[in-house]
Amino acid sequence: MSVLSGKIKKPSTIMTAVLVLIAVSCLVCIFRKQNDSGKRVNISSSGTLLATINLNSSTEERVYTVIPATADHEAYIVEGVLTTEEHYNVIRISREGVCVTDSDCPNGLCIHQGIISSPDIPIACLPNRLIISIESGEEINTDAWTY
Repeated sequence: MSVLSGKIKKPSTIMTAVLVLIAVSCLVCIFRKQNDSGKRVNISSSGTLLATINLNSSTEERVYTVIPATADHEAYIVEGVLTTEEHYNVIRISREGVCVTDSDCPNGLCIHQGIISSPDIPIACLPNRLIISIESGEEINTDAWTY
């Protein structure tokens, strides 16, 4: 019986070691994927890139106001809240991600979209011709997304 029990223990310890190795490598991959040091926020209005802001450049929250293009002026972005213009979107950027906190658009879908922190889904405000997207610098190997 002692020979039989020795044969059973050796494969079980090898299997345990393999499973532990697989678990550790999976954890390393997960934590490496969550490292978002290279993420940038691209803010475009009327097809023009207005700003590219590093998502992790500082720990403090930043607020910007985007004014879309009109017949009188081109689209522009200002730091802080500027709601005196006819059309505007107020954007908050923090370590958690980016979101639209205020807008004069009639439906407010850009506000209700909430905080985005991955390049999967951009924020769009069609009445004000605003697109906010996150660029990660990593190559995405996905063929298609379903929502």
